[in-house]
Amino acid sequence: MYKKAQLQVLHHSVAMLSFYCSDAVLEIAFTMCEEDCVDQIFGAIGMERSRNSRQERLLWLGKRFAHSYPHHGGSLAVIAYALHCRPIFSLQRTKFCCERALKMDLTSITGWQVLAELRVSEKSLSSVQLCVTRGQEAICHFRNAYGFSLKVAELRLQLVLANAHLASESHDESAKIFSNIAESAGKLEDAEAARVKFAAVEGLIKICLAKELFEEAECKLEELLALDANNHWALAELGWLVFQRGNIDNACTLLVEAVHGQPDIASYHYRLGLIYWKAGDIVQSHKEKAVEQFILTVKLDPSNGDAYHFLGNYYNLSARDKQRAAKCYQKCVTLNPEDSEAGESLCDILDSGGQETLEAVICHDASQKSRRAFWAWRRMGYIQVQQKKWSDAVGSLQYAIRGYPTCADLWEALGLSYQQLGMLTAAIKAYGRAIAIEGGPHVFPLIQSGNIFLLLGSYRKAIEQFQLGLEFAPQNLAAQYGLASAMLGMSKECRALGAFGWAANLTKEASEIAFASCLMFGNVAAVWKLLGDIQVDYVHCLPWEKEGESFGNESEAFSYSVCSWKQQRISKAVNAKRAYQHALHLSPWQANLYKDIAISIDLINYLHGNEMSDENSWCLAEVMALGALMLESNNAELWINMGCLSKQKAIQQHAFIRALQVNGFNALAWAHLGKLYLRECQRDLARQAFDHARSADPLLAISWAGMSVHDHCEGLQSSSWVWESLLHQQVNSSHQRYWQL
Repeated sequence: MYKKAQLQVLHHSVAMLSFYCSDAVLEIAFTMCEEDCVDQIFGAIGMERSRNSRQERLLWLGKRFAHSYPHHGGSLAVIAYALHCRPIFSLQRTKFCCERALKMDLTSITGWQVLAELRVSEKSLSSVQLCVTRGQEAICHFRNAYGFSLKVAELRLQLVLANAHLASESHDESAKIFSNIAESAGKLEDAEAARVKFAAVEGLIKICLAKELFEEAECKLEELLALDANNHWALAELGWLVFQRGNIDNACTLLVEAVHGQPDIASYHYRLGLIYWKAGDIVQSHKEKAVEQFILTVKLDPSNGDAYHFLGNYYNLSARDKQRAAKCYQKCVTLNPEDSEAGESLCDILDSGGQETLEAVICHDASQKSRRAFWAWRRMGYIQVQQKKWSDAVGSLQYAIRGYPTCADLWEALGLSYQQLGMLTAAIKAYGRAIAIEGGPHVFPLIQSGNIFLLLGSYRKAIEQFQLGLEFAPQNLAAQYGLASAMLGMSKECRALGAFGWAANLTKEASEIAFASCLMFGNVAAVWKLLGDIQVDYVHCLPWEKEGESFGNESEAFSYSVCSWKQQRISKAVNAKRAYQHALHLSPWQANLYKDIAISIDLINYLHGNEMSDENSWCLAEVMALGALMLESNNAELWINMGCLSKQKAIQQHAFIRALQVNGFNALAWAHLGKLYLRECQRDLARQAFDHARSADPLLAISWAGMSVHDHCEGLQSSSWVWESLLHQQVNSSHQRYWQL
């Protein structure tokens, strides 16, 4: 009798709606779609196509009567339901339509269910609970008003609530609700109840997957397929589990059946594409099948960045189509800025094509979209280092290090940026972090750290860094050059402290290293110049040692040792001149090389004891100094060198004055000019020159010594303060060198 009454109510409602507008009748008709066990009733009134499911019944009624009732809440709720059923739908548009429907009719069961499902996608558990509660109140209203059962509708609302708990990772609560739904739906003899039961079992399987209970999930999936062998979701999930176990053939079969059962779901195509891609390592033809599935994936779901990633890999590595690969990678990075592999591959393609500007723009956009796109910060930092934008590079590299703290290249680039900005302490720390990272020899930070210590005058630490660098790269020119330079600097400090033996040993070792570099890299002018500098320093620091014990006479032994010592110094001076000549042959445009040759020639003449008989003639050293001035006439140091080497007083005065014209605060030029005036007995001019030198550089000892000689020549007795100042400067400079050692 109850079924007969339901049939009569439905028949009269549909007939009345065809010629008479009644909101109450339309409300009853829509509620009948939600009622339990109404499949045969809808079929009895000629709606055979709509008897299969609640979805088809609602859509049929909506298409037939929604245009007649555009302002009815039930009609708008059905329209929102139709939008929500689409594979790709607009969340905002569906939500707006649903909320508007509920404003017109608060008793719309369909409206509350659709709104609750939309809230699940927003991961708002409290809003879902509110929508489910209001939906249950609407069900109670229809039960009290019309005597409907609506048990399946209530289970559907509970199903939405369970999915909300699952989305919020409340697995225990969601499992409890899913179990109750499956138990209650199993007691109902209704096709819709069976669908709800299937959805509840799917929820339990999802919980098992979330808890990584794969064996239990696989068993439940097989049970589900035993009830419905064509369940595409179960086929897809079981195929994916089988694939993760390594059974590619069975996984491929299951995913193919799932795709045939529901070809409009992008995730099925994507998973099948991954299986084909994995199988493509064995059979190349499967790569093409994988690409077909990925293309279908992005057509159905354009927001799937992973599919674009694999398409980019195929075009880049297999098809060798760089243009298509760049487009796919760019789309992937746009959708997922944190995909480092796609981003790096895209940047490599752009970099190989010379599109550095576009590469920088893409990295900047990715870094702004996601603060976790560390690959973009790293790549952007490298680009800024290459463009010598050191300040910008520091910020980018510092942020990239948060994502890649063990990347030695990042620390090296950061140290280089600090070094170029003059932040030497920070640079040393950055290079130290790069050196401490395991994974292989890091020669560059060792060399750069040594260069910084060399610049700061910490020669002992510089030597340690360069020696470590040479252990990893014995033939590295920069490490050899730095080590020889550090030893030369330390030798000069030892010579200033009076440790001539120690200085000579350091210089000898530095000479061997520099000579070995010249043999390996003979076309580098800087190496030859360094060798010349070391030989000159060796001449100055080589101490005399007693030799010739075989001679019976002590005077003969002494004479022999002195001659031997002198010949060694001459030999080193000649070697220095030859080294400078090699450097000049390689770089004839460098004026300093002419100056070095001039100094070495003058040193050789001094050691031989050669004195010019004619002061008006030009010696070879003066000619070389003049050659340097022809290249750089505005270099004050070269003019001072010319004045010191020349034997003609007029040329000396002219050279020192020209040096002061170039730089009026050059203390050394003033001091040498004062010495010249003092030798010519022009004491007033000498005094003025020494005063200028002392004002320009109070630490220059020669100016204080010149003033003391001037006062002594004048017969003054008040020159003791001058000598005290001279000694004070010498002691302070010696203490500084000692503590640096």
